[in-house]
Amino acid sequence: MRGTPQPAPARRTGITLAGRLVAVGSAVALLLGGQPAPAGARPAAPPPGPAAPATAPGHVQPTHEVTLITGDRVRTSADGTRVTVTRAPGRDGIRFSSYGTGEHRYVVPEDARPLVTGGLLDRRLFDVTGLVRAGYHDARRADLPLVVAGDGADLPGVRAVRRPDASGATAAVLAKSDAGRAWHAITSGAARRISLDAPQADPATSPAGVTGRRPASPAQDTETHQLTVAHLDAAGRPTTRAETTVFDRAGEIRAVLHGTGDTATARLPKGDYVLVGDVVDFGRPDAPWYRLVQPRLTLDRDATVTVDARRAAPVTTTVPRAEARPVLVELGFDRPAADGAGFRLSLIADDFAGLHAGHLGPEVAPEELTSYLSSTWAVPGARGDFRNSPFTYGLLNTRRGSFFTGFRRTVSDAGLATVNSRLNQQVPGRQATKSLFSIAPGVTGTVGSLLPYDLPARVTHRLDASPVEWSAAFGENRPDGNGLPAEVTALGQGYQTYQAGRVHSDRWNAAAFGPLLDFAGHAGRQGDRMWFGVPIFSDQDGHRGGSLTDSASTRLYRGDRLVGESAAVDVTATVAPGPAAFRVEKRTTRPSISGLSTRIDATWTFRSEGSGAGTEWLPIWVVRYAPTVDDRNRSRAMPVTVLPVTLIAQPEARVGTVRRLTVQVSGDQGRTWRSALVVPAGDRAYRAVFRTPSNAASVSLRATLVDSHGNRLTQTIVDAYPLVR
Repeated sequence: MRGTPQPAPARRTGITLAGRLVAVGSAVALLLGGQPAPAGARPAAPPPGPAAPATAPGHVQPTHEVTLITGDRVRTSADGTRVTVTRAPGRDGIRFSSYGTGEHRYVVPEDARPLVTGGLLDRRLFDVTGLVRAGYHDARRADLPLVVAGDGADLPGVRAVRRPDASGATAAVLAKSDAGRAWHAITSGAARRISLDAPQADPATSPAGVTGRRPASPAQDTETHQLTVAHLDAAGRPTTRAETTVFDRAGEIRAVLHGTGDTATARLPKGDYVLVGDVVDFGRPDAPWYRLVQPRLTLDRDATVTVDARRAAPVTTTVPRAEARPVLVELGFDRPAADGAGFRLSLIADDFAGLHAGHLGPEVAPEELTSYLSSTWAVPGARGDFRNSPFTYGLLNTRRGSFFTGFRRTVSDAGLATVNSRLNQQVPGRQATKSLFSIAPGVTGTVGSLLPYDLPARVTHRLDASPVEWSAAFGENRPDGNGLPAEVTALGQGYQTYQAGRVHSDRWNAAAFGPLLDFAGHAGRQGDRMWFGVPIFSDQDGHRGGSLTDSASTRLYRGDRLVGESAAVDVTATVAPGPAAFRVEKRTTRPSISGLSTRIDATWTFRSEGSGAGTEWLPIWVVRYAPTVDDRNRSRAMPVTVLPVTLIAQPEARVGTVRRLTVQVSGDQGRTWRSALVVPAGDRAYRAVFRTPSNAASVSLRATLVDSHGNRLTQTIVDAYPLVR
């Protein structure tokens, strides 16, 4: 924190980004400058309040961080398509199973899985999207509510909040900072049942129970058949170190059959199922893992399936540069359903060692199953933490209609796209993390790895080309209370493709930071509901951005009457029907977070017609600046500054033509202002020409815009960029 007195506690403002920081720590989730869901948009996790914000398809979604009972941290986007994992200290090498269906995304460490399927741990403890919706994510709570068999007094960090009930179970809370120690006590002590202290969902309509098995409906019970599963190890011998999960077409777990040394059986309703078998010693993180998948098991009579590890083959990839090592490997599949539901499941590991894959049963239609293998590679460095890796590889292979039976790929740089990336610095001494995520036809999302960099930095990414698409996330960090890097500013971009053999370039974290309107949906009205959520701290190159702040507020007025307010970057309100003039006032400060854009104030005045049942995108503008800055975001002070200015209206909004634009400049952090000469330079492009303030440490900017429909913007950025002489 700067200076004295200490500022108010930092608030979370702006967008949130996902990423995995491998063996180093994790990042803080920032709240989205979001917007409610227009028809057809993918919904995000609803915050408290009457409306649920959403993110338009193809754009960065908000994410939240959740600390699991194991101490591992998971970040998830609202729909669960962007998931990242950070292992707790001392848990290097632990692998994870990631499983998503409907609104639920589960991330289960391999050492917790036997306890979950054995009925000792509530599966909801690993439903990361469910924990977010319940308000149990880390930005909201520092503890996790539990119901523990016994009094839980022997578990570190567990505190009883109610007396034991008649069954002897105690309602308690687990301090998330002590989760790792508690998990060690759970796994090394006597077996006990632990569940999430939250209302159980209706088992007839959603996953329920400790194991998540969904009861069959009475209609389904009219005809049942027996499924028998035998598990064989890599030597062809019956094994107890195995488990098979049976899913229905919607992704609900119908049965879990364990290796018994003989056969295991389950009686299930007639129908089609997906069978996933794992032959592995869950107690050994280095044990070979044999995953076998049967995409369709039609149960119209009694059936027997042999999950035979010998039918799986090694999965591996080789990259050209010998110094590169895997950071993350994900082996999974997406199984859509005709009704748009379906599910996805993957295995997450640090490398390819011991990883085997095999297909069981007949192949299915290409649109019924897409298997994928994604991997991230970097240079581990002397400390093995991949810090400042000069290059990375991002790879994604897919197979339609079947699961992999082994996989081997030798990568050539010539077949990849190259992206040269510059990572600017906001605050001296800060570090950053950057991640890449991929999708492809049939693959709705993969896990990413946030790699650490000392800023400023440069890195070259070599990526699989189209039809693979890539999204990126960047965050500048400072240490949290545990000494781990915590994200204080965050930037992200939507998915895009790159061409093989081409060299691309990008830059991140460059001043001036300010508001951005990059798609229709930031601000709108549906009937009597209005929302406003403009990302305030986006960088010069158009990456949607957010930041922790020292103060933040948003107020929405209908005429002169306040109808909604929020101590954040977004606001949602119920407004009276019919046309009216509205005003939105945003105020943010962050001097303890960054010396750039330490204060951003904006006032939008606009008219909304409010007619019909459709969505009206509000007619708002932002002003963007592009100073010439170096990799430390400094601008060389010249006698006269020619500053590129761009005007952006919310896409699809009915704005007028620009009638007036003024730009004012301050060299004393907004105490005094002087007008710049504004010269047109193209479509919605201008140049602001002014004498550079003498002896100024930074340049502050204030703009006023009025269009032909009477829509108006006043936007102030204090400390937009620093000057050096």
